[in-house]
Amino acid sequence: MSVFTRVERHELESFLTHYSLGQLVDHQGISAGIENTNYFVTTDQGQYVLTLFEKLGMDELPYFLDLTAHLAEHGVPSAHPMADLDGCYLRTLNGKPATLVQALTDICDTVMVFAEKVSIASSLPVFSGIDATLVLVTGKPLGKGEAEAISVDAEALGFRKNLVIVAAEQKARVA
Repeated sequence: MSVFTRVERHELESFLTHYSLGQLVDHQGISAGIENTNYFVTTDQGQYVLTLFEKLGMDELPYFLDLTAHLAEHGVPSAHPMADLDGCYLRTLNGKPATLVQALTDICDTVMVFAEKVSIASSLPVFSGIDATLVLVTGKPLGKGEAEAISVDAEALGFRKNLVIVAAEQKARVA
């Protein structure tokens, strides 16, 4: 299981007091993943994904969270980080940098991901429950069992089907 940092209900309830997201209904660890700890979080006001960053520090994350928020606020289907009562996207939970993002559901038919590493679980939990097809394009050849592992991860995240494309190395000419 890839829940590296356990979050107990009372810890999450305390964490949620810093947000206007309602009362905790349920939380469940996401078993697929390679780097971060992710939980599905359901409150009486919505569905979210809680990410605890296992390797990145507090100083490395604001740029990415601000960028994701900017994209979401300008019509790009993105997992919008939720601001706490102080307007911050990043807090600490159990000694780890942590953020809550809005779970993306019913926004598209296909999610296309271009990945250097063949792993979807650490980057796609925000799409939990989405009724879509996952298309994963990678430039790296698949190792033994990787295609099957991707299918299992995609199914665990709720994708109805998936397709993995191993793209031949492209050479681009710059004029």
